[in-house]
Amino acid sequence: MQRIYNVLSWAENPNNAGLPVAKYKIYQVDGNTRTQVVEVNPNVFQYQQRKVLADKTYTYEVVVVLDSDREGKPASFTFK
Repeated sequence: MQRIYNVLSWAENPNNAGLPVAKYKIYQVDGNTRTQVVEVNPNVFQYQQRKVLADKTYTYEVVVVLDSDREGKPASFTFK
């Protein structure tokens, strides 16, 4: 049985330099529905979602979250 998973990798945004980054949130987007999948520490720049279906399209958003709990603009990833 083949294991399939999606790997998201991103880099720290230079525009966030000096800002109090608390974490990153990963959302899965399906149509108009946005569901939080996980939160990762501010020094983590990769996430793997396991048990994905080979014939399904997956869209994710990675969002920086500041200490004030304010979210930045999302970066989107789509896997087909």
